[in-house]
Amino acid sequence: MKIRTLKYSRIKQSEAVIVLCGGPSVTNNADRINEYVRKYNAVVFGSNYSFDCIGIKSDYTYIANDFKLHENIKKINNEVIIPAKVFSGEFPPEDTRKLLKAHPYKIYQAGIKANPTTYTIKKGIVKILSDGQIQYSRLSSAGHGCMLVSLLCRPQRMLLVGLDGPTDNTFKEKIMFDGRVQKYGKPQKHENFKNHFVNVIVPTVQHHVVQIETFEDVGIYQLDKNKLGINII
Repeated sequence: MKIRTLKYSRIKQSEAVIVLCGGPSVTNNADRINEYVRKYNAVVFGSNYSFDCIGIKSDYTYIANDFKLHENIKKINNEVIIPAKVFSGEFPPEDTRKLLKAHPYKIYQAGIKANPTTYTIKKGIVKILSDGQIQYSRLSSAGHGCMLVSLLCRPQRMLLVGLDGPTDNTFKEKIMFDGRVQKYGKPQKHENFKNHFVNVIVPTVQHHVVQIETFEDVGIYQLDKNKLGINII
C-alpha cells in the first residue's frame, strides 16, 4: 500500500471546485450541481460518502475518520483523501490498511503529523505550506476537510452544498443526503462545528482568495450567508 502526501502537484488544477457534504440539499440540487460541473469544468470533492447513487460523480472523496472509512470505502469509485490521524481511530490499524490496500484508486494523506496531538484546529487561518502540505493531522469534520483540501486545486470559486446541519436548534440529530437520520450523542458537538466553520474554515478559504458560493435555497448551519460573504447563485 502506498499512500501519497497530498500536494499541489498531485491534485487536479481548476478554477472551480465543488464541495459536497452529507446533507439533503445535495440530493435536492443534484441537477444544478451537475450543470455547475459542466459549466465550469469543476473538480468535485465528496465528504465521506459516494454520491453515485444520486447521479453525482466525485473526483475525490475525503474520509474524515476510521469509522466512515470502514463504512463507505467499498462504495467509493474515485481517488480517496484521508487525514493523517485516520490510523489511530476506532479500528485496529491493520484492518484499516487492508481496506486501503484493496482500494483500486489512488489514496492521498492530507495533513502532516507535525502536531499529532491536534484534534481541532485553533481559531484563525489554517496554514498551507509552499508545497501544499497542511500542518494539521486532523481537519475537523469531513465537510470542513473537503473545503481545505480543495484549496490545493488553486480554485477561484467554491460551490458548497450539503452543509445543512440540523433542522432545529437542539443539535441532537440531522438528516443525511440519502434520507437517514444521524443522531449526535452531545448536543453541543454540532455547535462546535458551526463555530469552527465561521472562525476557521471561511476565513481560510477567503484568505486564499476563493469565493464561496451556494444556491439560494441551500442553508449552511442556519447561518446568515450574506454576513459570511457567501455568494448566492
